[in-house]
Amino acid sequence: MYKLLIIDKDVPATRSLVRELAELGHSVKAVSTAYGTMPAFISDRPDLVVLGVDAVHVLQLIRGISDVPVITLDESDDFMTVARLFGAGTDDFAAKPLSAEDLTARVEALLGQPNLDSGDVLSVGELLIDRASRTVTIREKPLDLTRLEFDLLAHLAERPGEVVSKRALTEHVWRKSNSVSLQTIHVHLFVLRRKMGESATAPRYLHTIRGVGVKIVAPR
Repeated sequence: MYKLLIIDKDVPATRSLVRELAELGHSVKAVSTAYGTMPAFISDRPDLVVLGVDAVHVLQLIRGISDVPVITLDESDDFMTVARLFGAGTDDFAAKPLSAEDLTARVEALLGQPNLDSGDVLSVGELLIDRASRTVTIREKPLDLTRLEFDLLAHLAERPGEVVSKRALTEHVWRKSNSVSLQTIHVHLFVLRRKMGESATAPRYLHTIRGVGVKIVAPR
């Protein structure tokens, strides 16, 4: 399966999580402080990091050398906390406590990407999405997106003008994870809009239809 690195000071909870993940077939290493992060990260080269301590600081260290997927765990799930974590470079967020089954679903959503046609490029106005290289440009300017931000944008761009429900997004973008909250989707859209130079109150590409979902359209 996958090689995972867990960074969390809650040793009893981490020990239980490591045991459950190992039973599910994953190779797991755990460290309890931020100081042990980089030696473990460099020596083990994990497929994914689960981060539950000093999140912003550790994210900055990791993002300085790698784009490895990171799932951040935090006891607080208020909007600004989650937005700050996504802004620092996390790929996914979950509130503590998190079960091994839910974590595995999130790992598969991040690492189990389908094969894409090498010539498959999506365009909406001046927005170009190359699904083979997983790159995005807007007005020829590259956007630095996380894996889930890219998948969210690509899913919407496959259906220009179509309103996609939040439930459909959890099924098709987060795949197999039944505990994705609306808060998580709202934060992803908030950060994605900011990177695209727009906002919910002044949208250009991403338009929310209250009570229904979100759609992508070319700016007029």
